[in-house]
Amino acid sequence: MIDSPHITWSDDGRGFATSAPAYREFVRSARLRPLVATQIRRLREGADIVAVGAVIRTAFCEAEIPPGVVAAIEEAYQKLGGADVELQVSGTAADEPLDEFFTGPQEVFLHVTGLQALLAACKRCWASLYNDRAIIYREVRDIDQLSVDLCVVARPMTDLDFAAETIDQVLGRV
Repeated sequence: MIDSPHITWSDDGRGFATSAPAYREFVRSARLRPLVATQIRRLREGADIVAVGAVIRTAFCEAEIPPGVVAAIEEAYQKLGGADVELQVSGTAADEPLDEFFTGPQEVFLHVTGLQALLAACKRCWASLYNDRAIIYREVRDIDQLSVDLCVVARPMTDLDFAAETIDQVLGRV
């Protein structure tokens, strides 16, 4: 498949994920670290979690994805045939044992069609790292907010077994 530091293919070749380095490059190029640090400092000083999270998520959604990351996502999407995809989030933190509450999907998007919609959904997935629940989870457990990386997993919606399994997971039936 594609040899890129920004994309990892599933073992079965039926899907791909943006890599942690792709997420970090996005954050770096958009200069989001200082904004996140400032907002987390505001939270610790008593600012409202809803306002803090909204500022961070808005900045993520308005930021530009670096051209190299866009090119890798576009190439991977084309390899899937440009079909409707399902996007789901997977998070990691350096040297931190994470339980299901943290590692469960922050966001799930179904039937994403077209490159522009895919890129927008990727940014929304990355932004979900700073939903109110995730921020508080890390604060309570003293996990550095900026040490967490996020991968976006994309699978074709045409894989009916996978789609049904995903829907069951979203609805809590598994």
